[in-house]
Amino acid sequence: MVEDVHADSIDANYVPEAELLEPQTFTQGELNDLVRDLDLSKDKAELLASRLKQKNLLDKDVLVSHYRKRNFDLAQYYTTDGPLCYCNDIEGLYANLLQEHSSFDCRLFIDSSKRSLKAVLLHNGNLKPGVPIAHSSISKKPSSICRKFWRQYSIEHIYGISEVILR
Repeated sequence: MVEDVHADSIDANYVPEAELLEPQTFTQGELNDLVRDLDLSKDKAELLASRLKQKNLLDKDVLVSHYRKRNFDLAQYYTTDGPLCYCNDIEGLYANLLQEHSSFDCRLFIDSSKRSLKAVLLHNGNLKPGVPIAHSSISKKPSSICRKFWRQYSIEHIYGISEVILR
């Protein structure tokens, strides 16, 4: 009996509507969301956009090269000094990210190893995303990088504990 229902429900002459056969193209916003959801690097995002463009799956106004400069507006807030890249204007960075910044609402998270140093401002309560403020990937002398970072952010050592005063 079940076999009869299944056989009856299949229509050998079924032809889908023409509008369903046409590909739905991505807008720039939809493609940006997909790239973010897949956590793609700039190079991989551009490769994906290029392949979708080859298959005519992108709207005409979508730029394949959009991802080359996706962090261009944020680069002005960072300075590279040797192996250390750090934020030179925290208030400006937060303003660009459309977030209010209060040093009382943030804590500084520092992760260091033999090969790298990372510093991120984390919001107390984790209501807002973390903001990276320093990074060093090649560090032969992590202590010298840390000292440079400490000086940049006016860190005072009190009784062996670091107090962070962010400007």
